[in-house]
Amino acid sequence: MDALPEWNALAGARLARGDVPLPKVWQRLHDNAAQWSIMHRSGMGAHNLKALDGIDRDILGRLSGVEASAWTSLCDGAGATLMGAVGLSWCEGAALADVWAMWTSTGVPLLPRGSHRRPARLLNPELVGAPRTLSEILEAYPSDPFLACVRCARASGDVAVDLSAADIPKVPLSIARFVLHAVAIGAMMGPAAERFVDHWSRRPDVQDALAPPLRGEVA
Repeated sequence: MDALPEWNALAGARLARGDVPLPKVWQRLHDNAAQWSIMHRSGMGAHNLKALDGIDRDILGRLSGVEASAWTSLCDGAGATLMGAVGLSWCEGAALADVWAMWTSTGVPLLPRGSHRRPARLLNPELVGAPRTLSEILEAYPSDPFLACVRCARASGDVAVDLSAADIPKVPLSIARFVLHAVAIGAMMGPAAERFVDHWSRRPDVQDALAPPLRGEVA
């Protein structure tokens, strides 16, 4: 009797870099997101949260050669999620409009704090860009509010608040909330940032953005 050929369980499967099946990438991203939220709520240190972010960036980098359409098909079957949208941003041929479409279909808003802000920080930097000033972030707002909010959510200490006193009141409310929280966690500093807070902190609709950061919150 002829020997049967060896059967490979992954024959025909779409694989991410490192021969990782796409469903496994999806599962790991979502398991880690749940773990990050638990750690964040329990006040784990920023070092631990950043370490988990680093693990996820390595996982996301494995999607660089995966066609966006293949990842979208997986997410269509599994259901749209924020981490699914994040994964899409790292795929080959991804468009920010498609990432935003998947994000909005989850019904979860993009907010300044904690677990809401983390997916924005994990989006592919090549897709969203890395502006160095608040005025650069605001340039995207009229045509793409999502891009402006994402860039502001990702802002770190190297993003400067460079607006004049006359321009500070003109900042859209959604962006102002991100800036206020970035100042609260020490990601934006300087005289212009202080003027920004002085103006916007008088409004009652931004008080949650001004709340003290949770212990261990990642900037």
